[in-house]
Amino acid sequence: MLSKMKPALRRWVQFFYEADKKSEGEMKSLLKGDAVLTSAYKAYQQFNADVRLRAIDDAREQYLHDVASQKVDAFREGKTEGLAEGEARGRAETAWKMKQEGFPVDAISR
Repeated sequence: MLSKMKPALRRWVQFFYEADKKSEGEMKSLLKGDAVLTSAYKAYQQFNADVRLRAIDDAREQYLHDVASQKVDAFREGKTEGLAEGEARGRAETAWKMKQEGFPVDAISR
């Protein structure tokens, strides 16, 4: 897919997805002749060197992970409650229909 991209876009994609995996030599080759990309790389390096900013970023990532986990847990809990409620309604409807058709109460309760 990268081979089909325009060279400038390909460099940006490589920068965003591979900057932490490339050696300095590979990065220099990638940045060659692109002042904006070079500026972005310098900002990236400054960010990585700043312990406080890294801690803030790590805390944000943890928060996003926690929120996603809470959503999954809430979905599962809601699904479980919904199934239980649906089963109870189904039993009540069945009992009501059986009563309408004249089944004895002791048979319905079983």
